[in-house]
Amino acid sequence: MLMGSLPRPGAPTPFWAHRFLACFRDQAERKPGSSAAQAVRGGIADRIAANPLGGSGRS
Repeated sequence: MLMGSLPRPGAPTPFWAHRFLACFRDQAERKPGSSAAQAVRGGIADRIAANPLGGSGRS
């Protein structure tokens, strides 16, 4: 039962990840020198999408 509830490779990125990344991207656009902008430039979207606890879909 527990294993069935865990994210699986190929599963879509969960809804929370899209909203979280939208906040990062918004902040990065408004404040190019912020840590959010640095994270976006550094590939945070790909790292979140690749996280096995958050799904492995693309954002």
